Amino acid sequence: MWVQFWIAVVAIIALLVIPGYLSLRSLGMPRAWAACSAPLLSIALICVVGQLLAWAGITATPLTVLTPVVAVPAVCAIVLRNRVHEMHLPHMAWWIPVAFVAVGMALGVNLIVMRLGSPDTLFESYDLTKHLNLIQSITDSGRFSSLGTSAYLSSADSAIAPIQDTGFYPAAWHVLCAIVVQVTGTTSAIVINASMLAFASVVYPLSMACLLTLVFDGRRRAMLIGAVVTLSFVMFPWALLTFGPVYPNVAGLAVIPVVVWLFMHMTSPDEEIGKGERVRTLVAFVLCLGGEALLHPSTLFTAMVLLIPWCCHVILKLAGPRARKGLGLVAAFLVACAAFWCVCYKLPFLQDLVSHEWPAFANSFQEVVNILCLTYANGFYYEVAAQYLLGAVVVIGLVRAFHDPERRWLAISYLLTCLICFVSATREGTLKHLVAGFWYTDPMRLGAMAAIAAVPVAVYGMDWVVDGVCTLARRYNEARAHAVHPVKVGVVTMVVFAVVVFMPNFQLPGAHSTVVDTKESLEQKEAAGPYDNSTFHTTFGDYRANAKFTYTAENPLGNDEKAFLARVSEVVGPDDLVINDPMDGSFLAYGYDGLRVYYRDFVGFGNGESGQSVLIRNGLADIATDDEVRTAVDEIGASYVLVLDQSGSDCSFINLRKDYRPVMFEGISSITDDTPGFETVLSDGNMRLYRIVS
Repeated sequence: MWVQFWIAVVAIIALLVIPGYLSLRSLGMPRAWAACSAPLLSIALICVVGQLLAWAGITATPLTVLTPVVAVPAVCAIVLRNRVHEMHLPHMAWWIPVAFVAVGMALGVNLIVMRLGSPDTLFESYDLTKHLNLIQSITDSGRFSSLGTSAYLSSADSAIAPIQDTGFYPAAWHVLCAIVVQVTGTTSAIVINASMLAFASVVYPLSMACLLTLVFDGRRRAMLIGAVVTLSFVMFPWALLTFGPVYPNVAGLAVIPVVVWLFMHMTSPDEEIGKGERVRTLVAFVLCLGGEALLHPSTLFTAMVLLIPWCCHVILKLAGPRARKGLGLVAAFLVACAAFWCVCYKLPFLQDLVSHEWPAFANSFQEVVNILCLTYANGFYYEVAAQYLLGAVVVIGLVRAFHDPERRWLAISYLLTCLICFVSATREGTLKHLVAGFWYTDPMRLGAMAAIAAVPVAVYGMDWVVDGVCTLARRYNEARAHAVHPVKVGVVTMVVFAVVVFMPNFQLPGAHSTVVDTKESLEQKEAAGPYDNSTFHTTFGDYRANAKFTYTAENPLGNDEKAFLARVSEVVGPDDLVINDPMDGSFLAYGYDGLRVYYRDFVGFGNGESGQSVLIRNGLADIATDDEVRTAVDEIGASYVLVLDQSGSDCSFINLRKDYRPVMFEGISSITDDTPGFETVLSDGNMRLYRIVS
């Protein structure tokens, strides 16, 4: 399976880079810039073509989608190669994207791949239901659209869906995964993990490389520092991967730097940038904005928060020496932004988003400490050790940025994100929802936004640290008539920084913790959550323990059940409908194994439910004697019944919101080997596959 995993990783990266690269080259973007910015535009183009095919009623396949997505930009790039002037952007050397990806992949292998255990091990939590089954549904139906999304998209599935629950859902990431499933023939579960590695270790570093190159004018030392600093914040992308299966949000945040730098270039006061170049940048920006919205709409508000200070900076710069006029324009602009924010807050289709409630979890002082230590959600989520060194570097960068008129906006952007984190963590009521509601008031997503905003600030701070170390080394060597090697000093400084930031937890000699903790107490701690018996905890050491715990959870679907489902898939045909009890975890069987189960969720019953579904879940066991039940089964065309192990389901994410109600499916769960109308096909412990014979 690991071979399939790496094939999926390569396929995802190719899909994300090639279409967008060709398109951006046709707009006059330099090669390195085009390669780094390509993923978001590729997503936008794939979604546009997929939606057009859906409107035309044409089944989408890799051939029908990728042919125009690649061919049209390729032709444009060839035709316009000598007709479009190259954009005025800082020089990005070839080694910059290479360095960012090299660091990203090294960390990705260590922090993601090595924590999985198996490439198809997923984080079994609430949102997984939607994502896993939607990818499989898009794959089977060939409907690459964000309109009318459902776990029953094919015509055959739509006809038998127990609950008609369709509507708009931003499905750009799901479409991307579905194409990879079709191209590689691997499972949705493997592709999900491959996509997270690609976005965390390749897409995000490349996106940030663009923003840092623009902010620091491509300075060599700043870019080398950026390659390490970008992924040094545990809150993004790493902690978001162990918080929950919020995959589209991870993908959307990973490409936010591209939206930011495109807007900055388009609105730059630099007079060398002509109108034609601004128009070309606007075209790329609008397309990327559409792709961002279809990845996750909340990320648009993230971009807004990051760019408002930049806009104020541009307004003041254009005003020049007329400071009073500039301040007045800035005030008017901020009032307009606040009005737009309030209008969005009142929009009916955003009410589910802005009204979502995560309770406050910290007092004011504690949250200030959390922010300074870069553990923005400490007290809400699993605790990780403070990032003391990186936190100090961020503070240095803030002070330095405030003293630099050209980069002061970076500090303000970061402080804005920290303010939103602070309000969400410490307050309740309308103010909290108004300020943080566009992110579900979710401390983890807000912390991820703050971590992204902190990267340029930290790079600026670390640049000062390296410069200071080089100055001290120069003074020391000159006093002794020794040669000075600033490059070596800088490299050693960054190596020390990386070791301190990413080091694992370890045992301090003399702590005797293994003697103090008995075997029974250790087992209790491990059962309660991530636990590491080391006496010295580090941020990424704690993260590794969290990740190991996260990806070894087996509720509601355990390894034994997955093995049984693999056997079931060998018996049941791809078109055979299997009735199941979703309360035992089998609602995930469709996404995991492509098994065409009847129930693909565990909520929503009793509201808009089909009559066949009501009869089946309440009385399937009576099929031999109840004509109505038999007719309902015939109408949906079911051939089999699947029963998995119920143990552990009551303490799994099925019951996170008190949804575990096995009595609702008593007509299915009460079937035994002796029930008339059913023939046992497979059995393993208390798991069964029955053939319906009545």
